[in-house]
Amino acid sequence: MKVLTYFEPLKGDGFAQEIDLLRVMVDSWRAAGFDVLVIGERDYRRHELADNLTWMPTCNPEDYEMACWRRWLAAAAVTGFGEERVLCLDLDVINCGLRPDDLKDTAFRGRLTALHPALTPAVIASKGQLDRWAKLCVGPCKPAYYDGVEHHSDMILAQQHPEIWDRLDVVRDFAGWGDVAPAVHLSHYSTRGSNRLALAKDVAKLGLSRLESATSRGSTAASVGCR
Repeated sequence: MKVLTYFEPLKGDGFAQEIDLLRVMVDSWRAAGFDVLVIGERDYRRHELADNLTWMPTCNPEDYEMACWRRWLAAAAVTGFGEERVLCLDLDVINCGLRPDDLKDTAFRGRLTALHPALTPAVIASKGQLDRWAKLCVGPCKPAYYDGVEHHSDMILAQQHPEIWDRLDVVRDFAGWGDVAPAVHLSHYSTRGSNRLALAKDVAKLGLSRLESATSRGSTAASVGCR
């Protein structure tokens, strides 16, 4: 399965490690046998709806939030109709032992398949699904409010349309070393106070150990069902 992850250089101290985090992320998924493609603003510009995407109020850094929106149009632009579904990942989702065969038999009911409870960090989608989702991204959406500040995000939009999603709990936020998921989302929120890059490297090392152990046992993948 092809993995797509979106990257734009962002300003600010909070994004200083993003390029190094991207390298760890890409290496972790390639080591597990996935074909990884890093996409960016040039790909977003290829989409026919690129000019329809406009700034919306947000409580996050503006360039960060716009990159979150642009990634979906970029993913739709690079995905061909004849291809199998692709896996769209945040650049801070680190593989920790998940293999392509673990997702091969995922139930497909014509909807976007979220692998994370928050929906947007890890999504399996076809070209048609990405195009439909891109149209929603450039259309009007209901905002949320945080401390009285109007806030729009693709995550909120996804939660406003439960009818287009299936969900699997394969990817989870990092919550300690006691129960590490097959793929780990190192979000800014869940890793506050931690060095995300160092944590990503440690998660990737654990993933390599799991992959080596699975190979030595000759284990086969278990099917995963949607809910």
